[in-house]
Amino acid sequence: MVIGEESFSDLDYADDVTLLAEMLETLVAGLLVLRDEAASLGLQVNWRKTKIQHVAVPRLTQSTVQVAAENVDFVDEFIYLGSLISHDGGSEAKILQHIRNARECFLLLENNTLEFSHTDTKVYLYRTYILPVVLYGCETWTVSKTLAKQLNAFETRGRMHNTVVTATSKLKSIYVGVVFMCVCMTPS
Repeated sequence: MVIGEESFSDLDYADDVTLLAEMLETLVAGLLVLRDEAASLGLQVNWRKTKIQHVAVPRLTQSTVQVAAENVDFVDEFIYLGSLISHDGGSEAKILQHIRNARECFLLLENNTLEFSHTDTKVYLYRTYILPVVLYGCETWTVSKTLAKQLNAFETRGRMHNTVVTATSKLKSIYVGVVFMCVCMTPS
């Protein structure tokens, strides 16, 4: 893969490797080299956890490819280090996953503690336990108007559930928070 004048074939992490290739045949060959190099270090590739994500157009129609007598699945999206990686590189699936996770946290918190709590405590718990789940990684999001509406709808539902009832003046909208964080995080 060539980006600018640099050529990349892999991205290496502490315990993961991402192989980059423009052709499936090159990727399969790279996986075989990875298997051989890992074996020389006493390591094995876990083929059940190995996935291939095709990011170009047109989309491939096959669902698996044979590598070293093992089937490796093609996926449109997968979760890596808690973030949803989508084949289109967009943020929609990631943001919707964060909203779903936050909604689950919200319901657990609401069922266990919020109905007995004072409003200030509700606001504190919402800011401490719910907003970080929604906003985790938002610095990398591409937020469309539709996604902004969904983020704000999540916050509005929180208020409607008597979680932050009279605290609306204390909380900015989630979208404003996302924009603020992105502006603050962007180098000038």
